[in-house]
Amino acid sequence: MSVRKEKEKLRPGERGEIMGALSLFTHIGLTMLICIAGCTFVGIFLDNRLGTGPVLMFVFILLGIASAFWSAYKIIIKTMK
Repeated sequence: MSVRKEKEKLRPGERGEIMGALSLFTHIGLTMLICIAGCTFVGIFLDNRLGTGPVLMFVFILLGIASAFWSAYKIIIKTMK
């Protein structure tokens, strides 16, 4: 990796490209985190209410992972258009 020297400047559109990529990665990461964490908490809540042990938690974790990747896929496809 190379580090830019103080005298080197970014080309006119480079800063916007960097910020756009950072924004996209943050959006995807937060979307995945919220999907998985939300489904996990719903599974834990239902397990406590219904007394089913960790069964529903694992089911909802799998649903959260699937929905997280589906949401990330949709975000990426939308960005590429």
